[in-house]
Amino acid sequence: MRLAEQGRVREFWESRLESGDPIAQLALDILDNEGLGAAANERLVDFAEDRGLSLSLEDVSKEIAKAHAKSTKLDQDGLLTAQRIAEYHHEVFEDLGLPARAFGGTPVFGLLWEADYNFGVVLGHEYWCAGCPEE
Repeated sequence: MRLAEQGRVREFWESRLESGDPIAQLALDILDNEGLGAAANERLVDFAEDRGLSLSLEDVSKEIAKAHAKSTKLDQDGLLTAQRIAEYHHEVFEDLGLPARAFGGTPVFGLLWEADYNFGVVLGHEYWCAGCPEE
């Protein structure tokens, strides 16, 4: 959690990857603007622009890392469900003036059940969080 609090986002996600956090690779792809990470960044920027918001992806990444660290610290296994990951994204995005559906895991209505469907059925549970508990 210390790395996230210090704003050392890349180091935080690299440490999470080393510790077996299955969502860490996707987070690193977002930082590197590669693959689905590039799509996530574009989606977020589009939502911000549509609302006339000035948005720093670096600042968003810092807030998401802090929220993830806090959530995993509170979780018994340190592995979060799709819905819990969606919840902290929704919380961070709301603080930034963005709707819940700006999170790519809940793209249609911004509802938590969408996260289970999109990450479990569409992407395959093993892609984003192979060791995570299913809802």
